[in-house]
Amino acid sequence: MMRPILIIAAIAWLAAAHSVSAGLADAAKSPVASAPADIKPADPRAAAAVDKLLSVTGVANQMNALGPQIIDALLPALVRANVGKEQEIEAILREQFLSIFAGLTPDLVAHARSVYLAHFSADELEAIIAFYESPVGLKMTSETPAITREMFAYGQQAGRAAVAGAMPRIIDRMRAANLAVPAGT
Repeated sequence: MMRPILIIAAIAWLAAAHSVSAGLADAAKSPVASAPADIKPADPRAAAAVDKLLSVTGVANQMNALGPQIIDALLPALVRANVGKEQEIEAILREQFLSIFAGLTPDLVAHARSVYLAHFSADELEAIIAFYESPVGLKMTSETPAITREMFAYGQQAGRAAVAGAMPRIIDRMRAANLAVPAGT
């Protein structure tokens, strides 16, 4: 229910905020997103409930599990440019990216906490917790990593297909408008 949305949002957040071209080292220096400024102090019951929800759903572990998935997504493109160097590239990605990702997890969790507090009352949070503690909720929790991997892989394929389909038309329209088209596009 809510967790897949949170995880997909985290992937999008990471993809937008930490592009490889921006340099992973820069990403480790500061969090890119902060809690919304207009959030009122949480009522203690709601704060306790959201903390329990994040614990019950294993959000921190899910965030940490995304790192290897993102590395697996980046690896093929980097290997294509460095044939025969897959192990070396993978070692570099894992060494650099996973430590940075682990450092971002507390910020992601804190942000998730703020977002949940902004959208749900204590009663609603307790109802969500009851769901996640139910048999179906426990299954949801155990199946979410596999669902996320499958959706992430599909999202990549769909994104590539969308770019491949749109780019020729975009380039044609840019040329028709006498706009510069970057080399290699």
